[in-house]
This record gives sequence, structure tokens and C-alpha cells, in this order.
Amino acid sequence: MPLSIAKEMITQDFISAPLSLHQKKQIEEWVTGKKIDTIVSGTINLHPNIKLPPGGELHLRLVNISSIYRPFIFKRLYNVQFPYKYQITTSDFVGGIGPQALFEPYYLEAFYYRYRADKTPRYDDSEGVVGGEAWGNPGRPYPLSFGQNRDFQLNFWWTPELFGSRFSPSIKSSPSLTSGWLYLSNVLKEKLDNVQQIEGSIYVCDKKLQLVKSTSFKIADLNKPIEWHIDLPNTVTGFISVTATAKTPDGKTVYLRGGRASPKVVINLPAVSLKIVLTTISNKAAPACTPRDS
Repeated sequence: MPLSIAKEMITQDFISAPLSLHQKKQIEEWVTGKKIDTIVSGTINLHPNIKLPPGGELHLRLVNISSIYRPFIFKRLYNVQFPYKYQITTSDFVGGIGPQALFEPYYLEAFYYRYRADKTPRYDDSEGVVGGEAWGNPGRPYPLSFGQNRDFQLNFWWTPELFGSRFSPSIKSSPSLTSGWLYLSNVLKEKLDNVQQIEGSIYVCDKKLQLVKSTSFKIADLNKPIEWHIDLPNTVTGFISVTATAKTPDGKTVYLRGGRASPKVVINLPAVSLKIVLTTISNKAAPACTPRDS
């Protein structure tokens, strides 16, 4: 069974070393023969600054990064108390995806609801819904591995306001906010280990390759994701592209590219918590809204 080709180019560098044929065969045997049934397990806690009562509903979603954040496992748990010990097993697969989903990079999303008498919370509620993510190592963008034990916190409100963010009050209250995290792929970080700073721009583009809006950024620590946000003038069906430059110690300029989605695989904006990645080095600058496959 071949390693799945990521549908979004930005995700191909999430895996620092591809699975060997032996590892792929082993996973198939684990799943088919139930020799190892647990995909991921651990303990979930509420962040101490988030005050929600226990007894609500918890959603757990294992999500392929390369499939536009579609879950291949979804679990609903009721009357949850924290700390909560969770376990996702091979028997929890939904749809026809099967074990091949484990050959692509994936992470765990969690959302917790506390029902109130006056209404039922949804993902877009202004209060009462919190979320968290489990990655292979603390923080993005390291994918989980099969059989991993991972403890994590529910540490942000599921609203345009990311818990603990640096967004200003005006940005927090904006319904047109598009926001997320920008970071370098592991492969790119290795190639730029002698670079001190990266500067560039993030572009929101429609599917006809027309620029809608942009924002600039600077990365001073190549190992840490940075937050970004764009307040859009209208809703957009399109993609996000990123271009940047960096100086090597000998004064040479290198050009970088990355993004999220493409004209062929679009996303609906505004949206929050979008993860975009710089992945590619080029010998020339690329204009805004350049498709990554060009």
C-alpha cells in the first residue's frame, strides 16, 4: 500500500521521514488483526483560566491534515468530567477511509460544550464552547503517530477570539476575521538553519487568482509559529498564498513560498485557526496569488 500523496502540497513536509514498507505493513497488521487497537489515548484537562462546569458534551475528531481538515474518526461523549481519560481505537473508524488514513499526517481536535437551558451551543457560539488540539509533540505542526499517548488541554474559546491570543479588542469582535498560524516546514527549517529572519506577506485570493486582501509578517524565530490575522471586506471562496524572503549570511536573498488550499481545492473565508506553511525555496520572487503548483 503506497504512502498517500497529500492533496495539499503544504502538508507533504509534515512527515520528516516517510513510513517504511515494514512500518506500513505493521500498521495494516495491527489494524486488521487488532494486535494493537489504540490509535491515540491520554488525558484532557481544561486550562485553569477557562471556567466551564463539568457534565457537558465532548467531541473528539481525528483529522487528516492533507484532507482539508476532514475527520476520519468522530466521537461524541456525554456528561464529561475533567480530567477526562480518552481513547480512540481502530473500531472508531467512520466511513470507508480505513487504515490508509493513518499513513497521512493527522492530529486530534477536541471541543467541549456545556448545555444551557436557553439554547444548545454550536461551534460558532459566542460563548460556552472551548477547544484544544493534540499533536505529536507539544504545539503545531508535528503529526501524531499510531499508538501514541498524548495529554493536552482545552485552551481556546471556539470563536473568532483565540484564547490567549494577541488580537486587539477590535479584531476579537470582528465577524469578518480570518486568522491562524504560520510556520516553516521541517524540511525548510533545515535548509534555512543559517537564516536569522524571514519577512513576507500573506495573501487571501479568490479562485480566479485575484487578490482580496493581504497582511505582512516577520519571523524572528524559525522554530516558533506566528499568529496572523486579516479582516476581510467580504466572504471569499478561494485560497491563501504566502511569499517571503530571507538573507543568508553571505548576503544572498532566498525566496520562499507556501500557502493553504489552491484554486483547485478552495476554502470558504472568513475562518479562524487556519494553519499555513512555508515549504518551498525558489530562485525568484513569486507574485501574489500564484498557485503553488505553477
